[in-house]
Amino acid sequence: MKGTIIKNIKLTKAVDGDTIKILLNDKEGSIRFACLDTEESQHGRDKPVTNAGSLASKWVEAYFGTTEEGIPSGNIRMDIEFDTNDPEQVCRRKHRDNYGRLLCYVYKAGTQESSNLRIVEEGWSPYFVKYGRSRLYHLQFMEAESKAQSAGVAIWNPATNAGGEKRDYTALVPCWHFRDGVVQDYRTLGIQAGSTFHKFNLRIPNRDSAASQAALRLIETRYGGQRRNYVYVTGHASLYPPSVQGKPQVVISATDQLKDFPPS
Repeated sequence: MKGTIIKNIKLTKAVDGDTIKILLNDKEGSIRFACLDTEESQHGRDKPVTNAGSLASKWVEAYFGTTEEGIPSGNIRMDIEFDTNDPEQVCRRKHRDNYGRLLCYVYKAGTQESSNLRIVEEGWSPYFVKYGRSRLYHLQFMEAESKAQSAGVAIWNPATNAGGEKRDYTALVPCWHFRDGVVQDYRTLGIQAGSTFHKFNLRIPNRDSAASQAALRLIETRYGGQRRNYVYVTGHASLYPPSVQGKPQVVISATDQLKDFPPS
């Protein structure tokens, strides 16, 4: 299966190793390369800035032909592909990350080379499955990552970040793949897990009661931290405070409101 493709889009900026800006329908927007998570090259996130992050950004600038500031040196065009074959407008709404960026596979216009796969193969990013694996190119990503690891390049070479900040992939990668398994379970039920972030709060009243303590223990030991991270919540949703500025909340009074899957 091929995903929905939009062709001949203008590149306006290479932001870092896994993010670019494009002009789509005369509006500038951001694209996050699907299934990538290169290391940071700029401060401002909760992840460390690393030498590998800086080198990944430089590699992307050279690959797309931009200046050191990420500005295209010419009229650089590209094609983007979504991870499903839904109608374009559905894809543009459905395939977004927590920051509203489009999640896509990126190709230089008129070529068949996936920039996403190439970046993994070059070792600048692991195969990032924290929010679900690639529906279209899972095997190709696994092979690309394996090739980079066996060659010991970029992030898979300890010398790349020697003496500076680094990321612990021995802990991160197994956690991501565990979460991917959870996302796959949701996908088989037709639930879009890992879509645009919509904040809501879980309110647990009477914190010291037996029921509240049981709910807190369940969240901490099963759903929080480096655990499942996805939970199906049932209950009445309301705004708190009760105004247009309020955030949605669900009151949790029993553990049976928290499930791995929706009721069958």
